[in-house]
Amino acid sequence: MGANWTFTPTLGVPHNERWGRTYETFGDDVERVTSLGNSYIKGIEKDGSTLSTAKHYLGEGLTTNGTNQGNVELSERDYNDLINANMDNKIVKEILTPYKKAIDQGVQSIMVSYNSINGKKCHGNKDVITSLLKEKLGFEGIVISDYNGLDQIENQSSYKDKAIACINAGVDMLMVAEKDGDTPRWKNLYNALVEAVNENKISEERLNDATARILTAKENIGLLDDSSKAYANTTEQALFGGQEHRTLARQAVSESLVLLKNDIVKDNQTIMQALQNMDNLIVAGSAGDDIGKQCGGWTITWQGATGNTTKGTTIFSGLKAAMDKKGGTVNYSANGVFTDSDKKVDAAIVVVGENPYAESSGDRSAGQLKLPASDISTIKQIDLQSAWQYQPFRNTGTRHELHVPLPHPADEPVNVPDDTDSAIHSFLSP
Repeated sequence: MGANWTFTPTLGVPHNERWGRTYETFGDDVERVTSLGNSYIKGIEKDGSTLSTAKHYLGEGLTTNGTNQGNVELSERDYNDLINANMDNKIVKEILTPYKKAIDQGVQSIMVSYNSINGKKCHGNKDVITSLLKEKLGFEGIVISDYNGLDQIENQSSYKDKAIACINAGVDMLMVAEKDGDTPRWKNLYNALVEAVNENKISEERLNDATARILTAKENIGLLDDSSKAYANTTEQALFGGQEHRTLARQAVSESLVLLKNDIVKDNQTIMQALQNMDNLIVAGSAGDDIGKQCGGWTITWQGATGNTTKGTTIFSGLKAAMDKKGGTVNYSANGVFTDSDKKVDAAIVVVGENPYAESSGDRSAGQLKLPASDISTIKQIDLQSAWQYQPFRNTGTRHELHVPLPHPADEPVNVPDDTDSAIHSFLSP
């Protein structure tokens, strides 16, 4: 059903939270990245009919200032150790360990990264793709470019020259899109490569290597014996987004939430335990009733968007359904301003977080690694309304607030206010 080649998982190890693709990774610990990334690969390829893709090769999490598609600066010694796969070198070990494990496990495709290493784009770097990946690490699968990745290869005067450099560096399949004028770019690429072969600028040996890798991968997932596998199974397509999928998605969300703080509030109960017995709640914050913001980037569109981008259950609508069922009440205000009639409540739930983004649009300066000003204002507004009477807990003199940072990259710090009873960290999915 559906795609038989997935462009995931990301095996980069981020060193700088300013990088806009931090949330696509499994974190900043190489052992965790290796373990979770390769478990992901194993899950995708377990039925033998789907290819996974280890990406983005190589060093994307190490760029200067965390700049997406930026430059990785290595000393001459570190670079030489990298190309020779010297695992005694600490930085080399971090960069290569996830990929070595993936290759040993049999991953069948690897995607090249947009970034440069010492000023040379990976898409045109034969040291990185052929010498290291194919020869030293023994990778026998498909090396695929990223989206229009060959366009960024430096020191080439024409599109044809960039294509030649990319193929000769060791890339086996080029991902191209869009148009040059009225002509689809793939047609220009095809014509350029035919000319290059006829001019002996791309060798027959290089073509045979690329072709053999692609055909072997197709054979391994059964496409050569059964061409119907190249198309969606329309019978099973109706299952997509069905109850089984939604139940699994709900489980994934539930198990990925991280409880950062959970104070005792009454009768030896934590705020999270007591919440189910409360009858009057308020929800505040920009992400409290915004399905687009709740989903983040790479949802429906590349960058994602705020607002009603898709069907789904927001934090507020989920709480309202639960409260309606038990006869309770819940009110919502994005800015945290409520009328007098809303003041006698059991708890305030503040849902805050980043606006959606993907890739370079998520790059941040150090000073931008904080909540939006509107969310900070909402938290302060909730704190100011200290005259509320929290019915079950009025004798404690405590304001009961739950802060839900949502969504948020896995490696960025979350500061929990001291007077908050509970905080839950919700992550965007790799």
